[in-house]
Amino acid sequence: MGRRVNSNWLGTFLLDDNCVQAECCCLVEQVKISKLSDTQLLVSANVAGATCGSQVIGSTPAEIPIPIPRDKHGFQLTTYFVGSINRFTLSYDNEYIVNANLQVPKCSGMARRVSST
Repeated sequence: MGRRVNSNWLGTFLLDDNCVQAECCCLVEQVKISKLSDTQLLVSANVAGATCGSQVIGSTPAEIPIPIPRDKHGFQLTTYFVGSINRFTLSYDNEYIVNANLQVPKCSGMARRVSST
């Protein structure tokens, strides 16, 4: 008999460096995900890269609301994010988030949980 696992997107995650900043707008360093409302999460992170906009020099703080994931029992979400369609998948152990940029694969990446607060 399997145990039901609940998704927990809230916390702080350390980003890898797979997103190609020379060609993408990337989240950099770490990302914090908090609850904005009953239907939205808030992604707080620094962004950097060629397509972030002309005003971005180095990295710039950004806060991006996204819907609370409902697909795959709360472990997957497909949404418009930082200029393109992305699929976010939370691992069943709640330790990793994989970001697959569905339009520009080189703008994809992964993050590992460092805190649950």
